[in-house]
Amino acid sequence: MTTDEILTALWEARIYDKEEFFQIGQELLNPKDNTPIQKIESIVLKYYPGVTTKDLKSNTRKREISEVRQIIWYLCKKYYPNLSYTKIGGYYNKHHSTAMHGVGKITAFIESYKSVREEIELIEEEIKNL
Repeated sequence: MTTDEILTALWEARIYDKEEFFQIGQELLNPKDNTPIQKIESIVLKYYPGVTTKDLKSNTRKREISEVRQIIWYLCKKYYPNLSYTKIGGYYNKHHSTAMHGVGKITAFIESYKSVREEIELIEEEIKNL
């Protein structure tokens, strides 16, 4: 199946509200090959057991979900600086500018709040041991 065929199938799945077809198409475009984003996500989600990958990829704007997503974006840019904001944001169905804003927000939180800084440092220790 070509990329054009996959994209067409995704478009049709969205139009006809066929969520199961949309998910299959997404998996074809983003295979589970343990990308850097997925590695960081799996570590971060250990610290936030109430949050799932499905939550992160959803359109929800709930603080408890969006902040975890922003932490992942921040860590992706810190440890994999060559990853583009387009790729990082796109993995979670978000625009690159949303990812940029999220990274900036977490950077500001780290500078302003000791508890956030300590939490991120704990996660970073595990990332360094990859």
